[in-house]
Parts: sequence; C-alpha cells; structure tokens
Amino acid sequence: LLRHLHGAAILEKSDDLQPLLECAKFFEVPSLFESINDWIVSQLTLPTAAGLWRFLRSEPSLCTTIATGGGGGDYLRDFCDADEACFEFYIKHFHKLAGEDDEGYICPDPHEYAPINDLSVPLMHRLLSSGRIDMPKHNLELVVKKFAKAHTAGQPNSAYVELRRSLRPPMVLFNREHRDTLLPVGSVSARTFVN
Repeated sequence: LLRHLHGAAILEKSDDLQPLLECAKFFEVPSLFESINDWIVSQLTLPTAAGLWRFLRSEPSLCTTIATGGGGGDYLRDFCDADEACFEFYIKHFHKLAGEDDEGYICPDPHEYAPINDLSVPLMHRLLSSGRIDMPKHNLELVVKKFAKAHTAGQPNSAYVELRRSLRPPMVLFNREHRDTLLPVGSVSARTFVN
C-alpha cells in the first residue's frame, strides 16, 4: 500500500491481482481499484484476455461506481473501464479467439482448442447478445457448437442442447448480419449490455 501511495508500480504479474484486491478492499483505497483496472487493460492479449475478464467480472468491487472525495467535493468515479475494454477486445479479436485461420476456416472438430472456450458462459452470452460479432452465420454456428461442447463436457446431452439453444437466435442477436435484419441502423456500445 505504501509503495502504491508513493507512486511505485505494484502490479507485475497476474498473481499480484488477488492480494492487491484484498488490500484495496480492506483499506478502501479507490486508487488501488483503479490501478488494478488499468493494469488489466494494459495486459489484454489473446492468451490472457479470458482469465483477466473472468477475474474482473468475479469481483463486484472492481466494476462499480463509487463516490470519491475530490478537491471541490464528491464526484462519481466509474471503474468499469476495464470491463468495457475486455468486451471491446473480444469483439475486435473474436475471429482469432474463435480459432479462425487467415482464410476464414474454423476446424469443425469439437475437441480442438479455441481460446474463446476459456470464456465463461455469461460473458459469451453477453458478446453474442450485442449483435456486434462480425462473422458469417455458418462460422459463428460452429463456434457456438464447439463452445457449448466444451462447457458441457461430461454432462448429459440435454445440457449441451440447452446451452447451445441459449446462445443462438432468438435468445441473442448473434452477429451483425442478424442484428441488422432486426434492428434499425445505429450504434451499440458495451455499456448497453453491462449487467
């Protein structure tokens, strides 16, 4: 805490996140929450994105609006910037995270690993609900099928069928093509879908 208050960098690796979060909660230091969010945004890469986003969403104290004392009085500070950055990172890199190659091919083998499968079901649902995924329907169907298989491995087939159904229209907007047929042209931001 003293290192942070004197301006030193205190996050060096993801193992430092949980202890720093506990310190931030115990001492109620808003700038520590902000530092954690900033660090998460700076560390988003294809291999780290799912774990960082799951960590962020598992800690309500990292994604909240709090009143903070400022020079002229209280103001509201929103710490959800990292959540929006994670969302936008997934939208931008969805093709790569889904395992699509440079020619737009996705291996149909449900056992082949794709980084998108590391995402939690609620976060995948949130991405698909946005309708902002820029992927052809056939490829996105395959991604959803593989995602549902990965998340229901070892469970009865009915669990797979139910999860797959929940990640397809009409339960979600699915992709840009589907969204554009249902909604008038406009812009959608991550804030529209924050839980």
